[in-house]
Amino acid sequence: MDMRSRSCVMRQATQLALASFLVFGLSACSDQLQRICTDIGCYSGLEIQVSPAPATPFRIEAFAPGFSAVYTQDCANPADCTRIFLPEFTPDVVNVRLIAGGDTTFVEGAQPQYTESRPNGPDCPPICRTGHITISAPST
Repeated sequence: MDMRSRSCVMRQATQLALASFLVFGLSACSDQLQRICTDIGCYSGLEIQVSPAPATPFRIEAFAPGFSAVYTQDCANPADCTRIFLPEFTPDVVNVRLIAGGDTTFVEGAQPQYTESRPNGPDCPPICRTGHITISAPST
């Protein structure tokens, strides 16, 4: 084999190696290249469903056992407050007090059921965690 033939074989081998890398090497990155994230925000927190809602204005007080912070929400129009959301409050165990007029319902040791959501896509931040509990209004 003369020098020109060897050079031609080497060039073809190099081109074949480069083509193989482009086809197989970049296909391994295709998942990363196709990932598109949106920029939607979300909040983690605790959602308290009040069912049935009291007929009068009421107040919700929620706190985690062993912590001093109390999260409160006042509701002047009960029809608008069947679900109360307390942002950035994600306890494993929660105590809730519902005060309507002169009546109080106290729920101790509720364990919220949490769900996670990724509004921008499965591999995209943020991950938001929302807990859910249901309490009953005081009977009048």
